[in-house]
Amino acid sequence: ILEDFVAWHHTRSGMFIVRSAYHAEFHHQFGSNWNRSAGAGNSHQCESWRRVWGLKLPGKVKHFVWKVMRGVLPCLGTLAGRHNPMMPQCPHCRIGYEDSQHCLFTCDRALDIWKELGLKEEVRKTVLEDRSGAITMDSLMRRDDLLGEIPLAEIVAVASWYIWWQRRRLIKGESIRPPN
Repeated sequence: ILEDFVAWHHTRSGMFIVRSAYHAEFHHQFGSNWNRSAGAGNSHQCESWRRVWGLKLPGKVKHFVWKVMRGVLPCLGTLAGRHNPMMPQCPHCRIGYEDSQHCLFTCDRALDIWKELGLKEEVRKTVLEDRSGAITMDSLMRRDDLLGEIPLAEIVAVASWYIWWQRRRLIKGESIRPPN
């Protein structure tokens, strides 16, 4: 007769490993839409990544979107949270904590650009779904809509890159043009 024992169903052996708890929590928060590596050189690519890398855009824009979706965009709030001595406020509005969500989707400057593109309400609806800029970007990139003849994902990618590019110019003390 076998005795009952506690088994951890997130590993093959049934033994608890901290790494598996991190993976389980990540999967719980972000779902299966994210790229997870199953070992050296064995990466399972998901629909979100295929869509990003398949965009008909310059590599620098696709790389930028990848950074946003991986949560590694060096916003001031993110850098301050990593113990870099800086103010985490948005360099444009000076009122918001600058993370990728604020910088690209909720800052007044970003909203002006989304408004000029006719996407302000779409962005606002998507922002209400989650607080994370990575999730917002992923949700917008998964849309199959067309704006005219251009896929929405491409417009979102280029507009987000442009917002980031102007933000970088502002930080360097250079002038930026109004969005209209």
